[in-house]
Amino acid sequence: MKITLLDRKSYAVSSARVYTDEGFLRVPGHVARTGVQEYLAGELGLTGRNPNDVIRVNRDASEVFSQESLASYAGADVTIQHPTEMVDINTHKMVSVGTVAGPGIRDGERVKIDIIIKNKDGIEAVEKGLVELSSGYSAVYDDNVPKGADYEFDQRNIKINHVALVDTARAGALARLFDHKMKVNEMFKITLDSGRVVEVADAAIAALIEDSLKTMNEKLVAATATAEKATAAKDAAIAALDEEKKLSSDEAIANRLSTLTAVKDGARIIAGDDFTTDSLEVAEIQRVALLTANPNRDWKDKSDIYIQAAFDMELEKKENEDDDDEDEGDKKGDKKGKKTAEQLAKIAKDAAHNSNDTVSAHATFTANLNDSWKSTVGVK
Repeated sequence: MKITLLDRKSYAVSSARVYTDEGFLRVPGHVARTGVQEYLAGELGLTGRNPNDVIRVNRDASEVFSQESLASYAGADVTIQHPTEMVDINTHKMVSVGTVAGPGIRDGERVKIDIIIKNKDGIEAVEKGLVELSSGYSAVYDDNVPKGADYEFDQRNIKINHVALVDTARAGALARLFDHKMKVNEMFKITLDSGRVVEVADAAIAALIEDSLKTMNEKLVAATATAEKATAAKDAAIAALDEEKKLSSDEAIANRLSTLTAVKDGARIIAGDDFTTDSLEVAEIQRVALLTANPNRDWKDKSDIYIQAAFDMELEKKENEDDDDEDEGDKKGDKKGKKTAEQLAKIAKDAAHNSNDTVSAHATFTANLNDSWKSTVGVK
């Protein structure tokens, strides 16, 4: 894939400006570097990708400093900003303000060039601060990169078309004209919360930015914590209100009264019929009942769960004792009833016997009375 590209973005360096007798400006500068650089998918003409997607491209030293690529700088036009099209025979008179004098030269990891600006507008633009350099070139982009690489393409066959004076160069702020009037500043890197790394030339500004970011982050953390607490408090209030609504419903009141009545009935079984308390709390009623029934035990510091269990056990014990008493009473009643029945049967038998004897005596008496005249008649 061969693509024509305008290189924008960079790093910072310095320059020695020389004005010729003719008034031309001759000045060296760095224009390119090796390493991974970022491009937009739209710049690379990638189809099927969002044009604004950032694409990382590796510029290997073997390509940036190849003999063919460095040689292509010689005679390249210098422009103010990048033209809309590549410079050719039809456009160079309209866009060119100078030329690159000679091929590019390797200078560490950067390409150094000498340029001559012959156009008055171009010289004034440099004097007003338009000093960063960006190359316009064509290249082949190879997506056959090593597995796990932090870039998507290797840039190959780099051929320079022009070099532009720009506000911001892709290769960083060091891709610029050298200037003996400027001191090379150390660049300070700052990592933002988003993970993006930015470079600042002034240490004081870098420190100020870092402090500001730290303060903003602390405020954000504090605000987040406050918001979370407020949300938690709101949720708790809503839950409490919902619970209060539940407790105030007719069904809830009826259930609570039923529970209190059952607990107080149980308390009277445990503590006696005279037991009474003003408390409406189940656990407190149970605690007082246990204390009344067992005053020698320490119920004060026992948990509600413990009190509940002890209350249930004591109530079950009392109910079992009452059942045993009823069973014993029933047995005694059965014996007494049996005895009474036997006595009543004997009385009935005796009465019946006595009744028979009375009838028999009465009959004998009557018979004797009837036969008494016979004895009288026969008296001599």
